[in-house]
Amino acid sequence: MNTENKADRSAVLSLQPDFMPMVISGEKKEQNGEDSCFCALEKQAALIGVYDGSGGSGARTYPEFGGKTGAYIASRAAAEGTFAWFRRWMEAGPDAPLSTDDLMQEISNVLGIWHEATESQSMLKSSLTREFPTTFAGEVVLPDEEEQKLKVCFLWSGDSRCYVMDKSGLHQVSVDDLAVTDALQNLTEDAPMRNVISASHPYKINERRLKIRKPCVLFTATDGCFGYLKSPMEFERLLIETLAGAKCADGWRTALGEAFRGTAGDDFTLCALPFGFGSFENLQAFFAERLQVLKEKYFIPESGDPEVIRSRWELYRKEYERYQ
Repeated sequence: MNTENKADRSAVLSLQPDFMPMVISGEKKEQNGEDSCFCALEKQAALIGVYDGSGGSGARTYPEFGGKTGAYIASRAAAEGTFAWFRRWMEAGPDAPLSTDDLMQEISNVLGIWHEATESQSMLKSSLTREFPTTFAGEVVLPDEEEQKLKVCFLWSGDSRCYVMDKSGLHQVSVDDLAVTDALQNLTEDAPMRNVISASHPYKINERRLKIRKPCVLFTATDGCFGYLKSPMEFERLLIETLAGAKCADGWRTALGEAFRGTAGDDFTLCALPFGFGSFENLQAFFAERLQVLKEKYFIPESGDPEVIRSRWELYRKEYERYQ
């Protein structure tokens, strides 16, 4: 009887995004980008995830892997582990529990295989040196019994971010695993990373489970997308301005890629998934008013006056940090 009820529920509840996951990515060094991503869209669940191999502690190159850095390998290994976890969870059925421990185990298994294939274990290492380090930000999306809501499990490790954008603007759900967590302050301070996925050091994957009202756009992004702007407000404005000027979803993707290439000093990767708009035209119209608010209330002068930016950030951050 219980099995029947589960089957009935899974047949009724299904995801209906407005279009397939949108992926925008770019490499600072061609064929050697240290970002990666993983997206999956099934009838009962979706996942969008981004990974940023940590090029500082993971800068060592591996001749046995074509001279690629540990950061390059780590971001792809973590994506592979996430795929294995998502596949196993889907095979277990839509009512199977989402386990962060299982996700960590799958990622660690893949990282371990790569790690064992190198000679790194025999080398003397500093306690600060990590083997195959990468950040991660992911969102698992499920339908909710309430038609106008989504169940979203936000997952992250490091300073890649999970976002929701709705009528009241852009909201950062994840909290950066840095010594400083103020999103504006992190644009000018090089705060040390306190937690990152690694083959050689303990780590954790943070999670936050929320019900999110539609319509909304879900985002995951590496720091190349937002870390070279003057303020968090400017990131939201970039997202909506490129949306406003596009003719279709593919045009938005192209415009965002061009915008990031013009601002980023690093690899960049962003994944987006919109729900509840019905059409691209409705998506544009929905955020038209918000764009005016950004231009009028949160305008940043060309001079980039720190006091002006800080005062406007203090007004903006209440909604921006709503889910933290």
